[in-house]
Amino acid sequence: LIKHLDNSIDYNNQAIKVINSGNSKRITENEINEYKKLLKKAVIEAKKVDLKLLDEIKNGYGNAYKNKYILGLENQLNGFESHNDSLTQKGQKLYDEYVAWIKKNGL
Repeated sequence: LIKHLDNSIDYNNQAIKVINSGNSKRITENEINEYKKLLKKAVIEAKKVDLKLLDEIKNGYGNAYKNKYILGLENQLNGFESHNDSLTQKGQKLYDEYVAWIKKNGL
């Protein structure tokens, strides 16, 4: 089940590259569509991860993964789909908190 974690992170990293690859400050419709497609795949894979297994690796990991990583990706995706910038930003903030948690806990 760690495979799903790796797959989700890989899809998310690909999505980040797509959104950051534009040469201009304006993101194209194709880039947005590709970003959303990859983010959806990241969420699907993330939801297959066994949270109890993550907690066995590090206490609190499952909670951080569910409430910061997965929710952060879902908020970003839903924000992009509904053109809700504040939801997208909320999702990015949760994702950043997850990354900080991972670094703090040496994972």
